Amino acid sequence: MKERFFGILINPFFLSGIIAVAAYFSLPQYFLKYKLEVESVTDSKGHRVYYVDLNKDGDFEILFGSKSDSFVIPASFILFSPNGDLIDQWNFGADLVSTWGDRGDYWFFDSNDDGYKEVFLITHRNDSAFLSWTQPFSKQRLSFEINEVFIDHTTGRDFDIKGKMHFSKSRDGSSQLFFGLMAGRIGYPRNVYKYDFEEDSIYKSPHLTNLSFLDYYSELNSDDKNGLILGSRSYGNQLDRTYTTRSDYSLWLNVFNEDLEFLFEPVEFALPFSELHVLPINNTGTTELVLLINSQRQEISPSKLLVYSIKGERLREYELGLGIFSIYLDSNQENIVVYAESNGEIKYLNFDLEEKASTAEITPFSELFDIDVDGDGEKEWFSVMADKKSFKIYDEGFEHEISFDFQGLGLEIDFHGVKKTEGGSLFFIQDENLLYLFNYKANELYFFNYLMPPTTYLTVLLFVLLINKGQKIRTERQRLIERQILELQLKTIKNQIDPHFVFNAMNSISEMTLTDNKLEADRFIGKVSKMMREVLEKSDKIVTTLEEEINFTENFIQVQQIRFNNKFSYHFEIDKAVNLDIQVPKHVLYSYVENAIKHGLANKIDGLLTIFISRESERLQLIIEDNGVGFGKSKTTKHNSTGRGLEIMQKVYELFGKLQKKKITFRIEGVPEADGNVKGTRVIVNIDD
Repeated sequence: MKERFFGILINPFFLSGIIAVAAYFSLPQYFLKYKLEVESVTDSKGHRVYYVDLNKDGDFEILFGSKSDSFVIPASFILFSPNGDLIDQWNFGADLVSTWGDRGDYWFFDSNDDGYKEVFLITHRNDSAFLSWTQPFSKQRLSFEINEVFIDHTTGRDFDIKGKMHFSKSRDGSSQLFFGLMAGRIGYPRNVYKYDFEEDSIYKSPHLTNLSFLDYYSELNSDDKNGLILGSRSYGNQLDRTYTTRSDYSLWLNVFNEDLEFLFEPVEFALPFSELHVLPINNTGTTELVLLINSQRQEISPSKLLVYSIKGERLREYELGLGIFSIYLDSNQENIVVYAESNGEIKYLNFDLEEKASTAEITPFSELFDIDVDGDGEKEWFSVMADKKSFKIYDEGFEHEISFDFQGLGLEIDFHGVKKTEGGSLFFIQDENLLYLFNYKANELYFFNYLMPPTTYLTVLLFVLLINKGQKIRTERQRLIERQILELQLKTIKNQIDPHFVFNAMNSISEMTLTDNKLEADRFIGKVSKMMREVLEKSDKIVTTLEEEINFTENFIQVQQIRFNNKFSYHFEIDKAVNLDIQVPKHVLYSYVENAIKHGLANKIDGLLTIFISRESERLQLIIEDNGVGFGKSKTTKHNSTGRGLEIMQKVYELFGKLQKKKITFRIEGVPEADGNVKGTRVIVNIDD
């Protein structure tokens, strides 16, 4: 089982799959669904910059707003053509009122429907706030006319714009502009204002208790009447009771109609230092308000969602728990998207505040915007990291992430001037004093992403197979070299064995000729010649079959019987289970038989040589036994022998084992008789498969 499992693990196809999966997820994603390219990088020199098509010719003009290098910011802007040429500068003769921060804000609307956009801003002079605007282009000519409308008196400079500026058409078709001015600790002004262009009049809402921000200008009922929906923060300021008797230690839900009248009496939530966001939804034809309360006092009340009717009636509630949250609508306006800042979890709720199965995760503590970046009618999600040095863009389902890292100290997000292009859109982002113009569009090579998994697998598989093949080639080369070395060593040893045989044969012939037995000598020489011919014919071989070794050895025995006048007899016992075609080292029988005759049977009258060949399990066993004088008792003189036969065979076995991967062992022992004396010698050779 373990061997099978290990075999699967090292299988090239399985191994390639594991490597391919790891490689696919570690490789850079070159074929993302969307591409984000930097079109240009410009030094803004401290200005707030906008790309906007003021004359509606299809190209962006570039507007540099006032510098924000001091608390008092002169209201002005510089305008450049789409190719970067200076057009001119406009000065308003007042100070710019900022939006939350220190840079100020500019807004662009075509209020008179003449095809040219005006530039709107809130200015401040002495103790008064003004709505100011100018129309740089008019019938393709430059215009420097400054328009100014008094908004309200102010007490000091501690106020700014909160939320968005909304432009719309009233029921009678006149243009109107909504915006909010919010003071800090002094508590005035905290109002929403409407400017009616036809009447050239400013209208003001009742005082708002909290610092409020204008989130939505939306249709609130079936009679096509729109309303203003505000979010707010309860900072706990002590307010002047001349303006309101309500407490800033509570959150207040404020909803106005177009005439800046309360749609219903403000709803109080006794939660100090907390935040309220309101999201209008259309639930089966009825407008409802989804309230997100981010509680800063979690021990008093956790963050939650509340649903109210446009009559101020509380309908449903959903507890979010600890943390800060944001809410949005999906592109289909069918679900509420809840973002938990602390862990980055994205949760979907239907309008009945029931959780849906689909969820997602983004980087925690990032700031999330829902913006149609590519202008295709479906929103993207724009996530700015907490350190303000990078951002990510996701599609509607929080998939197909694409990111960008800045080199500066922080960035200002502004999507004024998002321009639809072929297959994408242009938008800009400010990173400190650097202005980046991006092109975000679909990646025409995205379909290659589907080819990446099989391509990665096939590439890895080819690589693994090449490595495997190379390893096999190297192994075979190494084995070939080792085999050649072993063969050379065996041939060297064989070249020692064959002369050894010839030397002993020549000694035997010499001895026989001395006996004047010419007939026997002639017969002996004939058989020896036959054996020597066989030795010469197979001189290039280092192995032989068992059958050939038996035949050669038997011929040698017969030669020795002639030489010694049949003083001894011999007998072969071969097991039927033995495969005679098996490869064995050359002279594996002959060497021991020669030793047995020379040292044990040469001087014995009734000598017997027995050769047993048997098969035991996975082992071939050869036994050469004689009844001679016994192991170590031979009186044979040294001049009749080289004395190297057994030593050479030991080397043969070692090299043969490396070459054929077979283990060969042998031992020599005496043969005891019944009286306890040793009479004879036994050699046992074991060849393991």
